[in-house]
Amino acid sequence: MAGKRKSHSAAFKAQVALAALKGDKTVNEVAAQFGAHPTLIHEWKKKLLAGAEAVFISGAKATGPPDDKTAKLYEQIGRLKVELDWVKKPSSSTILNCGVEPPKFDTGVGCGESPIHSDGPIVPLN
Repeated sequence: MAGKRKSHSAAFKAQVALAALKGDKTVNEVAAQFGAHPTLIHEWKKKLLAGAEAVFISGAKATGPPDDKTAKLYEQIGRLKVELDWVKKPSSSTILNCGVEPPKFDTGVGCGESPIHSDGPIVPLN
């Protein structure tokens, strides 16, 4: 039974591909040094060479640190707090049992009573 596949980060792939492109070691030596299969290293070299042109395209935006998303995150935190407060607010069933005045609609059930345990006739639902 085969083991679990390794998942290599993009930085690792770039480092290995650059080491292979230097040419001072063979691909097999680089594979032994970094613990990756030579076929993978060949693929990573090809991807690096294919994407190298994009680095020098004029007008291309340099990739730097990601945009500051603090305002968006604070907005999301606020929405989540409102939702949490809404979920935490007492429901009508807890209001009936805590001595607080019941809602305005008349259910015919007094405070602390349950319509399920009434002594009235049983009506079929069919």
